[in-house]
Amino acid sequence: MRIHLVIFNSLTLDYIQEQAEISPLSYSQISPTFMLKKFIGESAFKLAGWKYHVEPDVLEDKQVIVGFEHTSMMDAVLSLALFQIYDIKIHTLIKKELFKGPMKPLLEAIGGISVDRKANQDIVSLMVEHFQQNEKFNLVIAPEATRAKTGESRKPIRTGFWYIAKAAGVPGTVMGLWEAHQKFGKLKWAEVIQPAIGYAENGFTVADTQSLYRTDVEKMYNGKTNFSKYFGNLKTGANFKQPELAKTLGRIAQNGANEFYRGETAKLLVAQMQRDGGLISAEDLDKYKVKWRKPMSFKWRDNVIHTAPLPSSGGIALRQLLAMKEYRAADFKGVPLNSAQYMHLVSEIEKRVFADRADYLGDPDYTKAPVKKLTSDAYLQKRAAEVNAEKISVTENVKPGLEPAHTTHFSILDKDGNAVANTYTLNWDYGNGVVVEGAGFLLNDEMDDFSAKAGAASVAAKGSAVPT
Repeated sequence: MRIHLVIFNSLTLDYIQEQAEISPLSYSQISPTFMLKKFIGESAFKLAGWKYHVEPDVLEDKQVIVGFEHTSMMDAVLSLALFQIYDIKIHTLIKKELFKGPMKPLLEAIGGISVDRKANQDIVSLMVEHFQQNEKFNLVIAPEATRAKTGESRKPIRTGFWYIAKAAGVPGTVMGLWEAHQKFGKLKWAEVIQPAIGYAENGFTVADTQSLYRTDVEKMYNGKTNFSKYFGNLKTGANFKQPELAKTLGRIAQNGANEFYRGETAKLLVAQMQRDGGLISAEDLDKYKVKWRKPMSFKWRDNVIHTAPLPSSGGIALRQLLAMKEYRAADFKGVPLNSAQYMHLVSEIEKRVFADRADYLGDPDYTKAPVKKLTSDAYLQKRAAEVNAEKISVTENVKPGLEPAHTTHFSILDKDGNAVANTYTLNWDYGNGVVVEGAGFLLNDEMDDFSAKAGAASVAAKGSAVPT
């Protein structure tokens, strides 16, 4: 799903998309019905004296189309005409009061969805449900609501519709580390955090890769977030300091996890949410809990691998990767590590792993995943047999698709055999590009895990207008 803008003015109707990556425009098969619709639509523009322009390769199966400036009913008429020309079935939010008598079937016929405009959260949930249940869904919104008269300033834009595309989930790392420390830690909590405070306060030398990623992210967000304010001076060889982050870490060192979820840091995070129209509330932070789960275990060669269970997909993915590579061992024999052929074989295996991940895996508290089947020898043998050692399979044909991986992870082992593995899941290189002002830390864009499609609206990337 993407968000597009429709800009209205007195002479033209411009259809402008906000994404850096665009998908092919979907045209219907040529038919008498389609030709009639197109003729009627084009006639409407000619009679009104308006013109339209549609950027090529802009539309996809799921999107939000936002209309500005909504000044007259002609905007709606011409929009409907444009959708007829391109045979796009649309849906739009209409206040429930209009769904009465003979108007009800008419409004439903043109894709109207009855909503209570006073219940913002309910509207959001309703829209998310529609997007999830339909393979194709085009939602059209005019956020200004009431039309402005000639010469009169329009009313402020309603922002509720943006909630469909919010990216940040409640950060869990602080609570996770705190709970692990309470259960297994030997050093004092403040002592453990002190080195991080030192790096934030005194700075560190920026590496080439860090600077390169920063440049790419800065271009991607293009002033839509406060990213440049905090990371604009992160340049190769420079000493980079984070004073606000140092203070935040100091408060956490002194007050524990309670500081992040209920203290001053929590207040700063909620304030950032309110400035940017985000979803995380003080109640969300206060109620956040850690759940301990039984590790996933499986045999591999002469070893037993203990790894993360659901909702993390890593354990199942690891089991599938190792097993399928074993079943294709003959293909890897004599193939140099990281050679072109080696990467081909691994890529073909990974396509199938990620296809299964996207379609079947999720939070076990809310969905039942077929873990036993996905990790069974019989199933993995079958999936491994699909790999062509000589030919690249078309990614789109390996259903249901792939996801990009930009997760931060660290693993630490000590001399006593203790091990800690933490997947931070900032997600994209710099999360959603929003820094909590006064606290100095980046917010994640982890909510894209609710979409298996790269660049979908739940990812605040590729020029998304809604970062939080």
